Amino acid sequence: MKKILLLNGNPKTKSLCHAITASYEQAASTQHQIRRMDLSEMHFEINLMYGYEANQPLEPCLKQFQENLLWAQHIVIVSPIWWLALPAKLKGLIDRTLLPGFAFKYSEAGTEIEKLLAHKTARVILTSDTPQTYLEEAATGLVAQLEHGTLGFCGIEPTQHTLFGPAHLATPEVIDNWLSEVTSLAVRGE
Repeated sequence: MKKILLLNGNPKTKSLCHAITASYEQAASTQHQIRRMDLSEMHFEINLMYGYEANQPLEPCLKQFQENLLWAQHIVIVSPIWWLALPAKLKGLIDRTLLPGFAFKYSEAGTEIEKLLAHKTARVILTSDTPQTYLEEAATGLVAQLEHGTLGFCGIEPTQHTLFGPAHLATPEVIDNWLSEVTSLAVRGE
């Protein structure tokens, strides 16, 4: 039984990401411990206004997110791809919570990184309206950023990814197939 943090990273309340998150939660909860958070219900300043030079107090939902990250063995992030990137609010969640001293720490010389969230794994489930011929190529940069530049930098590895699209053309049968794939991942705790 894994401890899984499930994050619906779509700032909208109703979306394909919402359906994917609900399917994952329902299937995973039969085999694993789940803590779910929905970005649409989180209220916080998305800008890291002072960089790392000054302390910016964390809103209660950000403290809860950090507590859930520490608790989890596996993190699942469900997000749309907007303009080949994460939604701004999801990027803001990352900027505000994966802070030095919590997610990573520099050595005294500043040349080494201590990964403070090591021994955790992740899966990123991405949706996109990008046409199929461009979809995999379009997602490559975002996947690399998340797997290596963000999660891996903090010690969360390996990170797997699942890509669904183009979402705007998906028939109900295609969406059912995607949700079945998500259910299989959830039962296995992946």
